[in-house]
Amino acid sequence: MDAVVAAIQSAIEEERNASNAYGWSALLIRPTKTTKRMLIVGVGVAMSQQTTAIEAIQYYILYILADAGVGKRSQQFGILLLIGCIKVIVIVVAGRLFDHPRLGRKPLLTLSNAGCGGCLLLLAIATATSSAPLAILSLALYVTFFSLGAGPGIWLVASEVFSLGIRGKAMSMATTGNRALATLVSATFLSLKNALGDVGFLLLFSALCYGNVFFIRWFVPETKGKSLEAMLAYFEDLAGESARKEIELPASRSPEATPEATMV
Repeated sequence: MDAVVAAIQSAIEEERNASNAYGWSALLIRPTKTTKRMLIVGVGVAMSQQTTAIEAIQYYILYILADAGVGKRSQQFGILLLIGCIKVIVIVVAGRLFDHPRLGRKPLLTLSNAGCGGCLLLLAIATATSSAPLAILSLALYVTFFSLGAGPGIWLVASEVFSLGIRGKAMSMATTGNRALATLVSATFLSLKNALGDVGFLLLFSALCYGNVFFIRWFVPETKGKSLEAMLAYFEDLAGESARKEIELPASRSPEATPEATMV
């Protein structure tokens, strides 16, 4: 046990030293092509979570249910309780599926966003027809698909695409982008709802979910079982350059030294 604790402490210290070796200019002012590609994937996948409209759905779910014909307060709270239970259960299941031999991060993120898009489309139909049963089913499935991938998965993928030297600062950028977009979506929900109508708002975010599917399908690599060095080599190949001098790992963390130490 002491050896495990010592290894963890050593890894934390090495990551801190690697992060301190590179300033913000390496990410914001003079990023290499490799760094740019990492940021596009890591920050992009983090921000994609908010284009599913999860924050707006959660904050204004009572309004959405009322528009779909669920008017009784007791029914609304019962639905909220059901959705909360579903969310917890599915997140626990998703935690195991992310490392399943036949699945992984990318397939689950793709399925999650496609499912969210389809559920928002169903919710738009439910709202247009004032169908309470369809609205309840749509919301339950929406939360299920979101919790299956887009909820927990984006943070897992973002932390695995950045090399050790920039991971701390890059993750802070990904988190900032995610929360900034969440604030924007939540703050403009009522305005968009009034401008586009209930159905138009839901159709807009359904389309954005399918935009996420395209982004994940073509830009996000599978990171399951890949070391930080392997991911760095992947992005270097895409960029057609070697960024080892700009995004360099400590010697003790090199593949030759401890290949298992940087497995993500």
